[in-house]
Amino acid sequence: MSGPGTAGEEGPRHRAYVITILGEALGGPERYRGPDIAAAHGGLGITDTHFDLAAAHLYATLDGLGVPRHLSDHIVGIVAGLRPAVVTA
Repeated sequence: MSGPGTAGEEGPRHRAYVITILGEALGGPERYRGPDIAAAHGGLGITDTHFDLAAAHLYATLDGLGVPRHLSDHIVGIVAGLRPAVVTA
């Protein structure tokens, strides 16, 4: 999941944050304890288009894993709730 200005910032720590926040959003046992999402994405210039591309990538990944579409819709719908905190441009 990337946007403008994130080159080189998607290392292991970022991936761990993404995994944890998605797990929590989907009802998993772990709790996100990383930086404030809005503050972390502020100033990155992430647009609705970038967010939509990330959602499409998530759909494609879930499809590739054989997740039924109705479950993918549910998962992406939950993630869509993060849009106001992530889209900063």
